[in-house]
Amino acid sequence: MTDQVDSSAEPWSERRRVTYEYLLARSGEPGYLAELWLRRGSAIFDRDIPYLLVALRRMAIDEHRHERRQTVLTERLGRIAARAPFTEADPAEIVAAHSNLLEVVQALSSLEEQDAWALWWHAAGLDDDEIATR
Repeated sequence: MTDQVDSSAEPWSERRRVTYEYLLARSGEPGYLAELWLRRGSAIFDRDIPYLLVALRRMAIDEHRHERRQTVLTERLGRIAARAPFTEADPAEIVAAHSNLLEVVQALSSLEEQDAWALWWHAAGLDDDEIATR
């Protein structure tokens, strides 16, 4: 069985150290460098600097896209929550809304057919003159 050597455990060469310091000064974002190091190991810093700059830029773009998706989802959830008549977390509101609904259904069922039709036509947007001609 072959033992794989973790590239992050390798000693830092002078080139790796200089490359890391250059990228840190150039990017100004140590978090991206740390993430790159964790994902790829210290051997990544043996690559050419243009390759590393592209890798850092792609990480920044991916993070920006992720944050933008989170923002869009948060806004959508906020709009949905604003439209909700009650919250599922409050059982008292659910019971109250259900009992109100039952009262409305009972009141509608007690209407005579002609009055029920007039009510539905009015809810559909017909004005009183149109309802009177039906």
